[in-house]
Order: sequence, then C-alpha cells, then structure tokens
Amino acid sequence: TSTPAAVLNNSGDTSNDYFGDAVALSGDGTTALIGDYYYPNGSGLGSSYIYQAPSEAHWSSTSTPTTTLTNQATDSCPTCYVWFGEAVALSTDGTIALVGAPYASPGGAAYIYQASSETSWPTASTPTATLTYSAGRNGDYLGWATALSSGADMALVSAYSANNVDGEAFVYEPKEVASKLAFTTQPPSSTPAGQSFSVGVSVEDSSGNVVTTDSSTSVNLAITSGTGASGATLSCAQNPVTDTNGVASFSCSIDKPASGYTLTATASGLSPATSNSFTITSSGGGGGGGGGTTTTTTTTVPTSTTTTTTTSTPPTTTTTLPPSQPPPKHVGYREVARDG
Repeated sequence: TSTPAAVLNNSGDTSNDYFGDAVALSGDGTTALIGDYYYPNGSGLGSSYIYQAPSEAHWSSTSTPTTTLTNQATDSCPTCYVWFGEAVALSTDGTIALVGAPYASPGGAAYIYQASSETSWPTASTPTATLTYSAGRNGDYLGWATALSSGADMALVSAYSANNVDGEAFVYEPKEVASKLAFTTQPPSSTPAGQSFSVGVSVEDSSGNVVTTDSSTSVNLAITSGTGASGATLSCAQNPVTDTNGVASFSCSIDKPASGYTLTATASGLSPATSNSFTITSSGGGGGGGGGTTTTTTTTVPTSTTTTTTTSTPPTTTTTLPPSQPPPKHVGYREVARDG
C-alpha cells in the first residue's frame, strides 16, 4: 500500500532538523526509536525519541513521543555540535536503546538507554552507559553507525574515520556490576555439632547473575541473630573470605545443637543474603560402656568465667558450584574487540 498506517513526527522540530534520519523497531513492532540528529533548529545538537503503539496493528499518527532520550553528549557543552541520533539501534524486546553521537568530543560516542520493560519507558530517559574508546580523537566519528544483538548482549559501533581514516568498528559487551549477595551452596539441612560443612556465597548483579569478573569482595558469614541456639559459635577455616570469580567459599562448623539456624552473608555496599534454615544435631558421642555416668562434659566444668574453645581442623572439601547465569541487561558495557 502507498498509504502509511501512521505518521510519526515531533512537534518541536523545524526545517533542517532531519527527524527520521535513523530509525529502529522492536521485534514485536510496538516500539520505535527515531533519531533527530540536527535538532533543534538545524543546530546539530541532536535528539532521539521512543514512540509506542498498543499493538503492531494499532499505530496512530502522533507528534508526541513516549520518551525523549536525554542528549548527555552536550552536558559539558550545551551548544556543541554532536549529531546525537545520527545512528540508532533497539533491542528485540524494546527495552534497550543505543544512540550514536559521532561528533561528541573526543572522537565520538554512543549511549545506552534502558527501561525495565517495553511498556515502562519514562517521559525522559538518561543514559545508563556511555561507549567510547581510549584512543579516540576528533574526527574519528565513533557512533556513525550502531547495532545491537537481539538480546542486547553485544553492541557494535563504528568509527569510520578512525585509525588514520581507515576506519574501525568496536564491539562492546555488558559490564556486570555487583549489587547483592546470594547463597549458591546452601548449608546442609542437618549437620552434627562441631562437624564442618561447606557454604558458597556469590556476588551478583541486580538481575541475579554471578559477577565472574569480581575477585575483590570481602564476604563475611555469621549466624543470623535470633536463630538456632543461644550463644552458639560459628567457626570457619577463614571468615571473612574474598571471592574468586564472584564466589566466596566457606568451610564452617557450629558448636551447639538446635533447629532453625540460618546464616547471613554480608559485604560492604552489597545487599545481604540469608541462607535456608538448617539443623545442628547432637554430635552423638555418649555411646559405649559408661552406663549412666556419661555426664562429664557438663558436670565437670566449673561455673566460672572461663571459656573453653574447641578448635578443629575442618576436612578438605570440594564444592561444586552451579554454572554462572547468562549476562545481564545492562547497567554498563565494556569494549572487548575492535576491527579496523
């Protein structure tokens, strides 16, 4: 047909703003991303917009976008000529937008914007990540063309005049950012008092993916206050433990039998985690021919302030952890490859 189902424009545009120079569409056809790289008034500052329809078959003409993507490239220079919106890309699910600004200083840039769901784009959105490269120079034009993989797990951005005008393209992948702890290996449901057990605590991003690039977080483990036996002691081979590839592994024991224990893992700046409930049973050391006289543990200890500490060397254990989850979406990206 030669008749469009809908016409999208921006009421604030004037001549020479070049609204529509770059466009992208979500996989379900309900979210559109449109670049407006010479906005406003032909200045070359640029802008980009999200438009949405209730369904693929129900687009309506409008001059009011759902969302205006903030042009952060001009924050330090409000009158700079950056061509924000010269290139755009949109994830298949319509939640992640990539916008190029090839005249941003130095060397150009691209910006990632994100919504928690396709239908929850705010009226205005600021970028969650800025894609640049360390060797960027004026005239490289990073952001002249952009692309996203279907799940937005990779971003491809061109700099057509980089590398002595030969041009280069850069691949960026999500950068995991730690935000919380989780128990990847739970305490056994039942363990004798004084016997060692293994616990694994992972450092995760906000989507629940293990941050495998992290090996510097100090994780502390403790009996959750108010659980188990009063005055019980948690003894670990090492506590706190610094994680390795996003996982902190503990070998610990508890000295007093009781049900309803839980453990709490904490780390600076991260949300804590609480384990499943578990039981510490009696160690069962009263068998044999002692008859009814096997009460030496309690009857021979004077009621003084002396504290008796029993230290045992935990056996060597090997903890098999579940595989990491797939990469998150995306509070940041990092450059992983370049071609040029």
